Amino acid sequence: GAGAGAGVGAGAGTAASNGVSEEVAAVRAQAQTLIRDLQTQLAASRQREEELANQVGRLQLSEESTARRLARAQSTEEELRRELARAAAREEGLAQQLAQTRVALADSGATVVELQSKIGELECALVRMATAEDESLELRGKVDALEHALAASQKNSAASLLSASQSSQASAPGPKRGLPTGVIWDDDDDQDDETDLFVAVRSYTAQATGELSFEEGDEILVLDADMEGWMTGTLKGRTGRFPASYVGTKM
Repeated sequence: GAGAGAGVGAGAGTAASNGVSEEVAAVRAQAQTLIRDLQTQLAASRQREEELANQVGRLQLSEESTARRLARAQSTEEELRRELARAAAREEGLAQQLAQTRVALADSGATVVELQSKIGELECALVRMATAEDESLELRGKVDALEHALAASQKNSAASLLSASQSSQASAPGPKRGLPTGVIWDDDDDQDDETDLFVAVRSYTAQATGELSFEEGDEILVLDADMEGWMTGTLKGRTGRFPASYVGTKM
């Protein structure tokens, strides 16, 4: 009976020991599973922490950027306020100028009437000037006609002088009308039949290049004469043009 009881006790102890081992193994497995879950959660927490840190960094950068924009906005606001103040000052100045202009316009009413009167006077003066200009043009026409007549007279005088010179070659010596007293032909003077000797009845000073100057009484050998009252002659080795009215033929 004692042996059977011991055997039974030993069996019961073994069974109890096996049950404890199984429980320990189950607990151990649960602990390991829990550890793995905790490690997974820890890794997730660390990742989440990094994400939050990144978000915090981005938020800080955004905050700094917002602060800078806010500072710029404040500066712009101050500048706008100053510009508004300047605009208000300009507006006040313009208002003063407008008031002064209105006063000046009110004072200029009589001046406008006076100016209109002066304008009328000026218009009358312009009409008188136009009339005087017409008269001046008429006088100018008369002067031009006289100048043409004088030119024609000079041409005729030159032609008459040449004709008289040519006809005088065979005439007797004697005084020539229009010559200085005592001017006569020299019978012993050898003359070329193709040229004419003229005597200056008054002095002439050249007025332009190519003209001939001479004194009263000078004898000029005339080479040519045109229809405009001018002659070309030689005196003392000089040749030039001169008015025909300053000389006469030597008789």
